[in-house]
Amino acid sequence: MKKNILSLITILLSTSVFAQKWTEEAKITSDNREVSNKYGSDFDIQNGVLFTADKLTNSGQVLIKEQDSIGYWVTKQKLIPFSPSAENPFLTINFGSAIAVSGKYLVVGADKSNSTASGLVYVYEEKNG
Repeated sequence: MKKNILSLITILLSTSVFAQKWTEEAKITSDNREVSNKYGSDFDIQNGVLFTADKLTNSGQVLIKEQDSIGYWVTKQKLIPFSPSAENPFLTINFGSAIAVSGKYLVVGADKSNSTASGLVYVYEEKNG
């Protein structure tokens, strides 16, 4: 019994110490204030640039945000997927279902990219200027 109590105290103390290393810096919200937009369902961050999914529409979008001089996260660019269907350019494709950034490349998953729901991966390259 004493061993279990000591183990529990050790876990609580180590959890408390670990939790003190991280402090909340910001709560970042979507540009769209709708309740069910699934903002932040996936994201990545690199060199102070935040890439996050915003699924307000059926197609979805990825917002690219950076901190301004005051520390607010400001949207610098919105990526909206190109749909190969001329009849319905905004199919339900779930753009932003996965996001990864590496170097100058951003990879965005769309796991329901067409009527067969086979999915696509969009690759973007950062251009200077």
